Amino acid sequence: KFTSIRLPFWVMFMNTFSMAVGFYMMIPLLASYLLNDILLTVTMVGIISAIRSFSQQGLSVLCGTLADKLGYKRTILIGLLIRTFGFGMFGFVDSVAGLIIACFFSGLGGSLFNPASYAYYAALSTTSNRITIYSIREMLSNMGFVVGPVLGALLMGFHFKYVSLAATLIFAFAFFFSLF
Repeated sequence: KFTSIRLPFWVMFMNTFSMAVGFYMMIPLLASYLLNDILLTVTMVGIISAIRSFSQQGLSVLCGTLADKLGYKRTILIGLLIRTFGFGMFGFVDSVAGLIIACFFSGLGGSLFNPASYAYYAALSTTSNRITIYSIREMLSNMGFVVGPVLGALLMGFHFKYVSLAATLIFAFAFFFSLF
C-alpha cells in the first residue's frame, strides 16, 4: 500500500516529521531557558509564551484563508522561512523585546504552514487514500513529539543556543526540501 503513495506525500511526510521534531525540540525547553538562563519572571515567560501561542493559533484562520489565495505550497514555504527566522533569533537574543519578536515570528510561521499543510494533504489525497495519508501524517507528527524533546534535552545540556541552532537547521532543511 505504501508503494501507491505518490512523491508529494513523501515530501509532506518528511516535512511533518522534521517540523514536529524541530518544534518539540525547542518550545518545551523555551520556558526553562527563559526562567533559568535569561532569568525572566514567571509572568514575563507566560506573556512571551502567550504571544507565540496567539500568533500561531490566533492567526491560523487568517493564514489559512491566505493559503487558499496564495497556494498551499507557497504559503508553506513562506511559513517555513518565517519560523526558521524566529527559531534562529532565540539563539541570539536575550532582551525581552527580541524574545517577543522571536516568539511572534515563530508562531506566525506555524500559522502559515500548519493550515496550508493540512489543506495540501486534503487536496492531494483521494477518498480512497485519505485515511491512510492522514494516519501516516499523524503518526509522524506524534513521533516528532517524542523525538524532539529528547534531542532538545541532549542539546540543552550544552546550551540553549544549540537547541535553537538545531531547530533552525531542521526548519531550513524542511524549506529547501520542499522548495526542490
